[in-house]
Amino acid sequence: MSIATTTNRSLLAGLYRTLDPLCEETCDAVRIACVPNGTEHRFVVRIDERWRSDVYCLLAERTSISIPADGRPLNLSAAEAHESGQLAPAPMPERIEPLPLRAPRHMPDIRGGALEHTFQ
Repeated sequence: MSIATTTNRSLLAGLYRTLDPLCEETCDAVRIACVPNGTEHRFVVRIDERWRSDVYCLLAERTSISIPADGRPLNLSAAEAHESGQLAPAPMPERIEPLPLRAPRHMPDIRGGALEHTFQ
């Protein structure tokens, strides 16, 4: 059993970030397996048939990945997985609203009689 390296995990995450939005974030629409193949790993990507043609067209237009003509799963090298993972839009930071200004807190005066009654 092979342990996925940090690089493989980041490639998997990139693929999911790219492909999940194309499939309307539907659960199980995208399945990716990281398979050891000698000294390297291959990434086998299965896209649900409802979105397969759209996803394959996008990948064919924007990457150099060879698309299987019969609709079989993609079989990507690490370089191809990285290339397709780069199609993911950069996450937009949420607009950070400044906190409203508030008056500083004032501590009650605990000298004198108040202090005597506290520690009796």
